[in-house]
Amino acid sequence: MKVLFLNMLEERHATTRRSRTIVKLLEEIGNSVTYVESNIRGNIRNTISIRQSNNVAGYLIATVKRAILSLKLDYDIMYFQKMLPFHIPCMMIARMRHRKIIIDIDDIDTEYQPNELRRVLHSISDRIVLKLVNIITTHNGYLMDELRKIERNSNIMRLNQCVDLGVFSRKLPKKRAGDKYDLGNKTVFAFLGSFSTGSCKELPLILEAFAKASKCRKDIVLFLIMGQGPRKEKMLEKIGQLNLGSSTRMVGFIPPDEVPAYLSLSHCGLVYMEENRGNLTRFSMKVLEYLAMGIPVVGKLYGATLKDLGEYCNLVSNEDELADALTKFNPGTSKAIHAHQYLVENHDNPVLKNQLKLVVRRVGS
Repeated sequence: MKVLFLNMLEERHATTRRSRTIVKLLEEIGNSVTYVESNIRGNIRNTISIRQSNNVAGYLIATVKRAILSLKLDYDIMYFQKMLPFHIPCMMIARMRHRKIIIDIDDIDTEYQPNELRRVLHSISDRIVLKLVNIITTHNGYLMDELRKIERNSNIMRLNQCVDLGVFSRKLPKKRAGDKYDLGNKTVFAFLGSFSTGSCKELPLILEAFAKASKCRKDIVLFLIMGQGPRKEKMLEKIGQLNLGSSTRMVGFIPPDEVPAYLSLSHCGLVYMEENRGNLTRFSMKVLEYLAMGIPVVGKLYGATLKDLGEYCNLVSNEDELADALTKFNPGTSKAIHAHQYLVENHDNPVLKNQLKLVVRRVGS
C-alpha cells in the first residue's frame, strides 16, 4: 500500500524516533511510504521536510503546506503521529478523498499544555481527531483505556514501544567523548531526553536530588544527553541556582543513532515519573534505552512503564530516596542485566514489525 506518514514534530523529540521506526518497518513489510517531518537536518530518502517555526504562525503555515501535500500526493493510507489539532485539516482532506486514516498516539498531549485554555482546546480537538480516524495505534493498555474514555468506539491496536536492540548494545565501542566531557574516573549519571515540556518536566526534581548527593560525593557527574528545546534556558537557570555547573556535562544535539555511544559512557540512567495521568499513560523511551544498553536504572516509575519495566530498575518513591540512592550507588547492584530476554520478546523492532503487519492488514480489509 501507499502510505503518507505525517509527523509535525522535529528530530529532537523521542516521538520522532518512534515515527521513523514505524516508517522504516512499514517499508520493510512491502509498503511505499512518503514521510513528512518538520525541520529535517540533511537528506533522508522518500522524506519531505516542512519548515516550521516554533510559534502559532509557523504552525499554521506548516499546516497549510501539509494540507497541500494531502491534496496532491497519491496514497491509500494517511498515518499521523499524535493527537494534535493541526492535523485536523489533513484528516478532513483524507476523508474527502476516501482514504484510510491511522493515528499513532504515544501519550495524551493535553496533559502537557502550559495553560488551561490550551488544555481545553486540545481536549476538544482530541475528540474530533478520534472520530475521524479508522485505526488508532498505541503502546500500552493504560493509554488504550484513556483513549476509549475520550471516544468509546475507538478501533485501537497495539504497537509496542520498541528499540533496535542491535544498535543499543553494551558492546558498542566507547567514543572519545569521555575525554571531551572530562568524565575521567567519575561515576556518571545520565539523563536522556530533550528540553521539550514533556521530556524535561521532572528534570528539576532530579537536579535537586543530584545536588543533595553531590554534597556527599565528589566523584559524581550528571551527564545530560538532551539536545535542544524550549525549556533549556529554565533548566540552565536551575543548574546555576543549585551550583551544579562544575558537576554537570551537557551534550548538544546528536543524531538518534549516536545516542547509544554516549549512553555507553554512563554508569547509570536516571528517571523520575510523578504520579499523574500523563505519566500513567506514557511509556518511557529513556528507560527502555537505558535497559537496552544494559546500564542500571535508578529512579521513580509510574503507570505503564512501572508495570512493564519496574522489576528491572532500582526504584525509589520520592526525591529524598533518589538522593540517597545516588549517594549509595554501586554499579554492581544493577537489575538491568536481567532485562535482555524480556526486551527481545516485547520491545525489539521485530515485535513492532509483526504488529504493523496486522495493522495494515486490518485497515486494508
